[in-house]
Amino acid sequence: MTAEAVELVYTPTRAEVADACRVELRLGASRRMRWVLPLGATLAFLVVAADRLVGHRELAPVHAALLTGLGLVAGLLWPLTPWWQALWVYPKVARAGAGTGPG
Repeated sequence: MTAEAVELVYTPTRAEVADACRVELRLGASRRMRWVLPLGATLAFLVVAADRLVGHRELAPVHAALLTGLGLVAGLLWPLTPWWQALWVYPKVARAGAGTGPG
C-alpha cells in the first residue's frame, strides 16, 4: 500500500476578492480614493445648487447638465468601486493559481 499526499487548493471567489478590494479601499494605500468620488459628486451638486439658489451669474444649461450628470455618475459609482476593482483583479488572482502563497 502506497501513501499518496493530498494537496488542498483554495481559489478565492469574486465576492472574496471584492471584499478584499473593499478593505483595501478602507485601510490600504488607496484609501484616499474612497473620498474622491463622493467629494466630486458633492462638489458638482453644490455648484449647480449654488447657481440655482444664488443666481448672480447664470450657469449655462449645458454646464449645469454636465455637472449634474457627472455628480450622478460619481455618486452611483462610489458603492460599485470595490466590485469594479474585483472585476479587474479577479482574473489576475485566478491566473496566478495555486502555489503562489507562503509555504
